[in-house]
Amino acid sequence: ETNSIPYVVIHTTKGPLKFLVDTGANKNYIKPEHVNFKDLKETSPVYLNSKFNGKHVFNELAYFNLFPQSQFSYKFPFYIFDFHEYFDGLIGYETLQRTQAVIVANENLLKLPDYTVKLYNKYLFSKTINIKSKEEKLVSIPTEYSGDFLIQSEVEIYPDIFLLPGLYNAENKKAIVLIVNKSEFNITFSPHPITVELNNFETRSNIETGRDYSDFLDLNNFKMDHLDFQEKKLLNKVLVKFRKIFHQTHQKLTFTNVIKHRIRTKDDIPVYTKSYRYPFCHKEEVQRQISEMLDQGIIRHSHSPWSSPIWVVPKKLDSSGKQKWRVVIDYRKLNEKTLDDRYPIPNISEILDKLGKCQYFTTLDLASGFHQIEVDPRDIEKTAFSVELGHYEFIRMPFGLKGSPGTFQRVMDNILRPYIGKICLVFMDDIIIFSTSLQEHLESISKILGALEAYNLKIQPEKCEFLRKEVAFLGHIITPEGVKPNPDKILAIEKFKIPTSETELRGFLGLIGYYRKFIKDFAKIVKPLTLQLKKGNKITHTKDFVESFEKCKTLLTSSHVLQYPDFTKPFILTTDASNYAIGAVLSQGPIGKDRPIAYASRTLNKSEEKFSTIEKECLAIIWACKYFRPYLFGRKFTLYTDHKPLTYVFNIKDPNSRLVRWRLSLEEFEYDIQYKPGKQNVVSDFLSRNPHELNVNESANDPSPSNVATANSTIAPSTSTQPQDDSDNDTVHSASTDDSNFIKSTENPINLYSNQIILKLSETETNSYEEIFPTVFRRQISKIAFTVPSVLKIFQEYLNPTKTNCILCPESIIPTIQLVYRNYFSRSRNLRILISHKMLEDVTSLETQNEIIEETHNRAHRGIKENYSVIFRKYYFQTMKKKITTFINLCPICKKSKYDRKPYQITLAETPIPKKPLDIVHIDIFISNPNLFLSAVDKFSKYAALISIKSRSIPDIRAGIIKLISVIGTPKLLVSDNEPSIKSVEIRGFLNSLGIQIYFSPSDRSEVNGTVERFHSTLAEIFRCIKPKYTDLSIKEIFKISVSLYNNTIHSVTNLKPSEIFFGIRDGEERSLNIETMIENRNKIYDDVILELKNKQSKTLAFHNKSREPEPAFEPEETVYLKRQGVKSKTKNKFNLVKVTSDHRKTFNDDKNRKLHKANIKRKPKS
Repeated sequence: ETNSIPYVVIHTTKGPLKFLVDTGANKNYIKPEHVNFKDLKETSPVYLNSKFNGKHVFNELAYFNLFPQSQFSYKFPFYIFDFHEYFDGLIGYETLQRTQAVIVANENLLKLPDYTVKLYNKYLFSKTINIKSKEEKLVSIPTEYSGDFLIQSEVEIYPDIFLLPGLYNAENKKAIVLIVNKSEFNITFSPHPITVELNNFETRSNIETGRDYSDFLDLNNFKMDHLDFQEKKLLNKVLVKFRKIFHQTHQKLTFTNVIKHRIRTKDDIPVYTKSYRYPFCHKEEVQRQISEMLDQGIIRHSHSPWSSPIWVVPKKLDSSGKQKWRVVIDYRKLNEKTLDDRYPIPNISEILDKLGKCQYFTTLDLASGFHQIEVDPRDIEKTAFSVELGHYEFIRMPFGLKGSPGTFQRVMDNILRPYIGKICLVFMDDIIIFSTSLQEHLESISKILGALEAYNLKIQPEKCEFLRKEVAFLGHIITPEGVKPNPDKILAIEKFKIPTSETELRGFLGLIGYYRKFIKDFAKIVKPLTLQLKKGNKITHTKDFVESFEKCKTLLTSSHVLQYPDFTKPFILTTDASNYAIGAVLSQGPIGKDRPIAYASRTLNKSEEKFSTIEKECLAIIWACKYFRPYLFGRKFTLYTDHKPLTYVFNIKDPNSRLVRWRLSLEEFEYDIQYKPGKQNVVSDFLSRNPHELNVNESANDPSPSNVATANSTIAPSTSTQPQDDSDNDTVHSASTDDSNFIKSTENPINLYSNQIILKLSETETNSYEEIFPTVFRRQISKIAFTVPSVLKIFQEYLNPTKTNCILCPESIIPTIQLVYRNYFSRSRNLRILISHKMLEDVTSLETQNEIIEETHNRAHRGIKENYSVIFRKYYFQTMKKKITTFINLCPICKKSKYDRKPYQITLAETPIPKKPLDIVHIDIFISNPNLFLSAVDKFSKYAALISIKSRSIPDIRAGIIKLISVIGTPKLLVSDNEPSIKSVEIRGFLNSLGIQIYFSPSDRSEVNGTVERFHSTLAEIFRCIKPKYTDLSIKEIFKISVSLYNNTIHSVTNLKPSEIFFGIRDGEERSLNIETMIENRNKIYDDVILELKNKQSKTLAFHNKSREPEPAFEPEETVYLKRQGVKSKTKNKFNLVKVTSDHRKTFNDDKNRKLHKANIKRKPKS
């Protein structure tokens, strides 16, 4: 029923005009009211047959500059025609083709080569409307007026057809509106013009963001699919009433000053921490976010002596799959000296008890809640931080401050105190509204929104849930039947697969055994499982085995084991990670006697599987904290891990560590981290090795799972150094399988690796250790024999899990090494170890390294690869290839003597386009022995002249120029190559006296004078073709005829004859006696020629510059190697060293004041 046609808005002296873009029309049209009639030009009659408007005759033209900011900045012809009630004009196919315009429909753009115009769509609707029963539909209806109007309640516009509430806009007395058919039948009707109060909704212009939508509410941002028609209708009325409270994109975030955040410190000594060196790739993102916070009034410039460092941490991917980032401040040092805020956080149990038997629930989420609270002016300086852009401090409460949860809760309690416990409950940034009926609930929503609006707070509409019958709140499911535990808490247990191996069965028994004290008759229940652990038994799924397993799972999720959270007591979070999954359990009680509240686990994605052990364990902590945030946020808890290094990694001193960004993501939590041995950590251990299947692809939706860290992490070793058949109760933090059980051999010398172990057979036992190069270590061990125990001990003591280990040893020892590796280390995919069979001589002295490189290179001055291969056969030193490359690139003999294998291919630049004939004329000497000619081509018209001269002497050239001027006129600028006589002082002085400028093309760059060179080629072709016809004429006379034929033939660039352009009149036209008409006709020709010249240059540059590169830049006094011209000898140098005195875009001047082109320079080596 609907379609659309595209149009653009062009800003003219008459104001903005709407031009229909029509590829089906050849010409351009414009309405008469937009034209000054004194500017109209008469033209030959043009006829138009229109299906709707009949036959029309046009004989008047107006000219408009459609695209003044593009390369097509000139006026296009428009015929006068009042063709449409909505559009002011029409742009036809000829103009679109001439401007090389492309319609990009999916982006709504009209693209020119160097300019883009926004494309709008005019929707066309049929005069009758068909609408199905109960259907909501977007339609166009007539109105009595134009303007914005707000429909606050339904309006019946036809029997059973209602106009729905909303903000609409009528243009040209038509509006696109949303209607609904409430009848039981399909209806077809023709709408009559509606009468409404128009322009009752203010619209303002905004320089930064265009139209101001501060009062506009897009109801599509709200989740309403679960509501019926009546519920949606009533809710819309409330939302529209409080539309200003919902935060819109690009809108400044407001704030409240009801309570200001205090940062009370133990003393007033400023905390100053040196800035971290965050990755350079984040520099632009940091600058963008700093600018955004400045614009929002969240931060300001600072002179504070306090300073905390910043870091950049990843957020979730956006809708396009692009990684998003958050700039965070590391306030650890400030938090250490900040006094505790004792403001009580609500008891979740008491909150949940008040939600029973309610029918409707609504949850609200504040937009960047912390940033809506002011920092007390006395404490603003303490929030200061530094980046490259400068020193800043927070005016609004930042994330990561100790005490900020208490302040936030205090603000919410203060604002909503009259309603808390009656119609709403608040826990930190979560607000839930509850009611027993629809009308009561809508009134409650109005009261809460009104209270928040009164204190200038904003809500994020996308994160709100309205009129829900069931809603997730603080880790629970709230329903009319009461509060239910979130099923996700036990999903990790319910989805356990039945064990199929001894390892899996031992792990499950370890999990259930941890809670045996809470389970009556524990030994009896698990006996069918333990019986299958007897030596030699295979795991068989008997009836008793399956029943025992299912009974154990039920007990783990029952009230016998699983407890309800007590928010008056501290929580315990225990985490663990395996090679392919992470797990966590939230519990309460003394360690060893703690009972679980919820379980959680998920699998790792491919990039996370490559993390080192410590990174996997850290990821488990971050994910678990985000997952159990409703329980942990705002309360101090204990974090247990069986990975001891994690107990100190959060105090790591290296600010460049990748673990810093993970630590900062936990700044909102308050916790103590403790070590829990693996034997005691059986619950989270089992979860990490038995993730439930539903979590395999959850990472994209989790609070912060795989997005917490990035790939390219270091690899850590296995924590197990026991044979594979030992107990598997502890987590193995490495790959459990590998394609090979043997250490791989490498052809590389051992010198290349950072941890080198050299084993030697000797009657004397020795053990030496040295640092060969920075971060490269070598241990040499000599023994009479190497047994399995001795090799195992060497591996345990000297293998470095953070480096690549390489072993050099006699062939006879390799079987023992492989045996030890296979039995004790082959499970560790993260352990990098190789066997080498050769060692080179280490060269540690820089002087000796340079001597070796110089001696090798000076033998034959060969290239980088050849020299590297020769040196690497015998010697080794760090950055060898880089040092060889630097030496060869700086070798002056190579620079002068060798060819440039990759010469510069510099991009061609735009050349000036003349506006009329004689602006620019190209001249050259044309030779056809024994005849000499001074040739000239006008760049604008392509009009050519050929003047016969006796010789290339200065007097003859002077005489030729005088005759040329008498034939074509005096040019403004002459372009010539480096013809000596033309460059002479006499000729240049002569031209200067006539007011003629002269430009000489750089040496060896004949394309600069290509206009006349191309003419020579065409002239020779014409001469050869007509010569047989004129056997009785001399060569000079035939050349003159050839020039005349050339000037009177249509040129491929301008599509006109050179003579037509040069003399300003087309063939067959009578020259008007009216001077104004004559000038107008000439100017029209000139306009057409300029357009063609620009199009030709644009296409030529686009084609030739595809594979070219930008020109190099030189500093004054810099020396470069210049290609020697005309040197064909194989024994002479190809380049000379010259000094740059001044640098230009495509050329430079040397110390002899020669203008030289950069394409003749030898390429600079990459640094």
